[in-house]
Amino acid sequence: MSPKPLRILHLEDSPEDAELVKATLSGEELSCDIVRIETRKAFMTALEREPFDVILADYKLPGFNGMDALKLAVKRRPDTPFIFVSGTIGEEFAVLTLHLGATDYVLKNKLVRLPAAVRRAINEAAATATRMRMEESLRLQATRMKSIIDTSLDAIIVIDEQGCIIEWNKRAEALFGWQKDEAIGRIIAETIIPARYREAHARGLTQFLATGEGPMLNRLIEIVALHQTGYEIQIELAITPTKINGKWQFTAFIADITKRKQAERRLTAQYAVTQVLAESPTLQDASAKILQVLCESLGWEVGAIWRVDRDANLLRCLEIWHVPQAEAAEFVAVSRQRTFLPDVGMPGRVWARGEPTWIPDVLQDSNFPRAPTAAKAGLHGAVGFPIKIGKNVYGIIEFFSHEIREPDIDLLQMLGDIGNKIGQFIERTQAEDALRERDLARLSSERANQAKSEFLSRMSHELRTPLNAILGFAQLLEMDPLTPDQHESIARILHGGRHLLNLINEVLDISRIEAGHMRLSLEPVSLQETVREALDLIRPLTDPRHITVRSDMGQAEGLHVKADHQRLRQVMLNLLSNAVKYNRESGSVTVTYMLTADRYARVAVTDTGAGISSEKLARLFMPFDRLGAEQMGIEGTGLGLSLTKHLMEAMGGRLGVDSVVGQGSTFWVEMTVVPPSTGETAISHPAALADLSTRPLRTMLYIEDNLSNLELIQKLLATRPEIKLLSAMQGRLGLDLARHHKPDLILLDLHLPDLGGEVVLLQLKAEPALRDIPVIILSADASQSQIEQLRASGAHAYLTKPLNLKQLLALLSETLA
Repeated sequence: MSPKPLRILHLEDSPEDAELVKATLSGEELSCDIVRIETRKAFMTALEREPFDVILADYKLPGFNGMDALKLAVKRRPDTPFIFVSGTIGEEFAVLTLHLGATDYVLKNKLVRLPAAVRRAINEAAATATRMRMEESLRLQATRMKSIIDTSLDAIIVIDEQGCIIEWNKRAEALFGWQKDEAIGRIIAETIIPARYREAHARGLTQFLATGEGPMLNRLIEIVALHQTGYEIQIELAITPTKINGKWQFTAFIADITKRKQAERRLTAQYAVTQVLAESPTLQDASAKILQVLCESLGWEVGAIWRVDRDANLLRCLEIWHVPQAEAAEFVAVSRQRTFLPDVGMPGRVWARGEPTWIPDVLQDSNFPRAPTAAKAGLHGAVGFPIKIGKNVYGIIEFFSHEIREPDIDLLQMLGDIGNKIGQFIERTQAEDALRERDLARLSSERANQAKSEFLSRMSHELRTPLNAILGFAQLLEMDPLTPDQHESIARILHGGRHLLNLINEVLDISRIEAGHMRLSLEPVSLQETVREALDLIRPLTDPRHITVRSDMGQAEGLHVKADHQRLRQVMLNLLSNAVKYNRESGSVTVTYMLTADRYARVAVTDTGAGISSEKLARLFMPFDRLGAEQMGIEGTGLGLSLTKHLMEAMGGRLGVDSVVGQGSTFWVEMTVVPPSTGETAISHPAALADLSTRPLRTMLYIEDNLSNLELIQKLLATRPEIKLLSAMQGRLGLDLARHHKPDLILLDLHLPDLGGEVVLLQLKAEPALRDIPVIILSADASQSQIEQLRASGAHAYLTKPLNLKQLLALLSETLA
């Protein structure tokens, strides 16, 4: 097959010269298809219409010269060779044309050079096109490789022969904490290798450079690496050596296997416990081995099992184990000799609550009697969990470590499962013993009695809560001027209620945890006044950190919203408390108001804290999810925002957030605007009552999460305007208000959503500035043992619900006096 003829565009106004050029090229056996043109217009049309293999151009044409043609060709067809075929134009000018993009210059009186010039131009153009394609391919390959490296799920690190980092992808940034520009140029051993392994790394690198062999190359190994902050992470590592330009490079592919190894250890622990139980006839026989396998697989240094002695109502040490290298002899001896009452120390706390408990540092815990010997043994972190048979706590297992450890929710859940598994083992062995002794009837009876007791306990508590409202408000009505018939009706209510209360007291001495349902009193509430009340309560919390609070609620004057006054104040208090808690030092909190397009009243609380990243915003209202705030040492439970959102939705409102990392966050609530009520009572705003009395103002704090109980006390104190009432629906917030307002008296419920009332009491009595404040317990738990225990813990008095309001008023007068 004959080669395809060359397509040549010839800019020439002389037909004779054009024929001469054609003949010259044909004489050299160059197959050519030549298109001759003479004008600028024809030249531009030809360039736009089709590609040519080469352009030949005379220098001088009428109205159009070769230099203009060269500029057009370079602009529109830069890859097409351009050869001047003209008369003499001077050597310097010829060189200039080459600089401007011409491929060659051939004189018309030396056309013999033209075929060679055309061939050379064609070959150079082809070579240039090939080179450009190769360069483009290399650029695409480099871009593709960079994309693969940057998007790899593994960390990819490249080092040179000196151990210097020369490549560091985005996953390496995320895994080790070093940004790429920080890591490049650093020595790998000083960046991610723990100090104890650096000498071995240096020996291995030297050995490979000398022999070409290395024990860690070209295979998958598991090892620990160092994060920028100093903590160690478990990784899976593969290193591949490559020689480039006579120099070795080492590429490391690294995967974070910390969670996988953690999961493996936990599965191993669960399997080991199951195996130990399967091989042991009793818990006594299995206890030491259980402690050993759990400590070794989960990384704890000391473990102990405590058994509940129900006759004596205390815990006794059943078994204790520690790793051989732990200096824990005195701690072990003290633990073996100790007993614990409910809610005392780690074991007693787990026993009382019936759920796993975590202490990051026992040396900082106010309820850890063994702290002196723990300090000598160097113990800090602790976790305890119950062994339960059904709903009863049979025993407690606790572990200790030399490190301060923050709570691990997954581990707590797993330990709770192990406690249930051990409880099932005990229950099974007990059942087997019962069968062997021909006694499954006694056990059945005990279980029935237990179920009956639990049912009565639950019903007792559920009945006490509404009875408190019935009898309490009836007593309030009894204090008002009434007609004889009304007095008789109230007397019948009180008589029936007290009769029912007596029956409950006779049936059961010990009550169970109050579960109650939230009840709301929706009415027109002054938005400006409610925000002001919350601001008054929160301002003392801002002083220690020099945080400025600004409020711009002027446009809300006279505006009312549909809400429960107490709950709305709690919502604002929670948002303001968070804005202070998560703010920076010397930051600011701003409260603003606006009316939305859909006629909702919006109040926004803006802080200047660290802000919340977009990936964390989706988890913001999840109960118990603190988004890592616990790692910064900020106290809390992760319940506040979840509760706040629930309250707003229950009141027909909305809660939202906008946040910018590094600038701060804005939490906003929106409520329905309503006309003001014509029958607002004087006790709607208890903080204002102090102005109505000439007697000295006294401050009382009521920590209670039940709305009816709060309203009852609020209405009762309408007769005592010299008392300013503060309220908190959570234990932690109550402690904060107590620290900053120093009330004259505290009323305390026991069943709170975050901290138990017993814990709140212990913390109040543990702080020198608060320990002298009288604390009166108001609870539906009427058991004598509970009353005695809390009185022993420092409670000034203990009143059971339903409350006798005259008795309460007398006690308040006596205490405040």
